[in-house]
Amino acid sequence: AAAHSVGVLHKDLKPANLLIEEEHDGRLQAKLTDFGIGLLTDTARLAQLGITTTGVTELTTGHSTSTSGTAQYMAPEVMEGRPVTVQADIYALGVILYQLVVADLQRSLAPGWEREVGDELLREDIAVCVDGSPQRRLASAAELASRLRHLEDRRVERRQQEQARVAGERARRRRRIMIPAAAALVVFSVAMGLQSWRVAREAARAEREAAT
Repeated sequence: AAAHSVGVLHKDLKPANLLIEEEHDGRLQAKLTDFGIGLLTDTARLAQLGITTTGVTELTTGHSTSTSGTAQYMAPEVMEGRPVTVQADIYALGVILYQLVVADLQRSLAPGWEREVGDELLREDIAVCVDGSPQRRLASAAELASRLRHLEDRRVERRQQEQARVAGERARRRRRIMIPAAAALVVFSVAMGLQSWRVAREAARAEREAAT
C-alpha cells in the first residue's frame, strides 16, 4: 500500500520476494523486496519524497502492458496483455494469502480452491482479491490489510448477524404458524356465535309456541 501510494507497482509479488525480519522487541516485520520489474507511474511524486528510482526498470507516465513476472501470481488481464494496475498486485496478494491459509507456498490457485479454505471470511477476502474482473477486486492493499487486522471483530459481527438472522427466521416461522391459528380461532368464534344465536332463536320460538 505504501508503494502504491507513491505510484509504484511491484508487478512480481510472491513469497520469494517477501522477507520476514524479527525486530528488537520480538515483533515480526514483513519487508517487500525486488522491485526490479516494478513500474513507476509518478516519478514526480517519488522525487518530491526524495525516493530514488535506481533498480526499477520501467518508467512510464501511463500503464505498462508488460507480461513480465511470475505466471503463478499474474492477474488474468496482465496475461492477456492489458494494462497493469494496482489491481494486478492485489490479485497476487490474494494468491499469496490463499497459499498462507492452506500452508503451502507452492500451491497454485485453481478452480475449487474455496473448498480448501474453511474460514468463511478468509474465503471472501481471497475471492475479492482474485476476482477475474479487476473492477471487482479490492480497491487497495490497505483495504485488505484492514480486513485481516480486524478479522476477529468481523467474526464477532458475522456471528451477531447470523444470530439475528436465525432469530428473525424463528419469528417468521412463528408468525406463519400464528396467523393460520388466529384465523381458525376467529372462524371458530364466529361459528360458535352463530350457533348460539340459532339456539337462542329456537328457544324463543319454542316459548312463543308454548305460550300460544
